[in-house]
Formats: sequence, C-alpha cells, structure tokens
Amino acid sequence: MMRSDWNTYMPPVEARIIRPDVRLAPLVCWDAESYWLGSGDGNFHRKLAACALRPSNLNVAYLVAKLDTTFPQRHDICLMLT
Repeated sequence: MMRSDWNTYMPPVEARIIRPDVRLAPLVCWDAESYWLGSGDGNFHRKLAACALRPSNLNVAYLVAKLDTTFPQRHDICLMLT
C-alpha cells in the first residue's frame, strides 16, 4: 500500500489494473435497433469502444424503458455488439 494525495492508503498503480470477464451495464432505455442509453454523456460507450479486450456485458433495464429510437450517435454501440 502507498499513500495517496488525500493521505489515505491505496494499492500501487500496477495492482489497480482490472480486466473483468463480465461488466454490468445499467440501461436507462433501449430502442428497436438495439441501441441504448446509459447514465449519461456516452462515457460507457466510449470506454467499451476503447477496450482492446471486450468482456461480456450484462445489460439491465426495465421492459417499459423500450423506445422507438434513442437517436444513436456515432460513438454509440449496439446491444448486440456489447
């Protein structure tokens, strides 16, 4: 353990690298073309797109959250590809 900027202890950088097998992706809504909206600003989509190794994703949403369209942007990823 090493001291952080906030005077707390944390693992060294090398020990903080995590490569999960499965990710949980909470969905706000999804559409008929299997595009989805998460919790905001496309951050999750960009992180998924930047991953060299893509783990399986478990997408979770309410059935009533299905929309006709989510107006997907260029960086959005289809549910079928996550």
